[in-house]
Amino acid sequence: MAAAVGTPTVSLFCPIPATTPVRWGPWGNENKVLMPKGLTCPNCRVGACRTHDPMDAITVREVLRAVEKIVKK
Repeated sequence: MAAAVGTPTVSLFCPIPATTPVRWGPWGNENKVLMPKGLTCPNCRVGACRTHDPMDAITVREVLRAVEKIVKK
């Protein structure tokens, strides 16, 4: 909703192929998309892991840096 009204956004997306930011946005405004990186578990890479939460690979520090970059502009 924020992107739809032109508000800069930081969005977190999981690695499940059907939920990619290419398909679901955000579109049309300043945005930063964060997705888990460096996933070594093959099930985490496709969002099918029952042992780990792949979203844990996105750190609070990463989110904070992304927000700070947008706020400084």
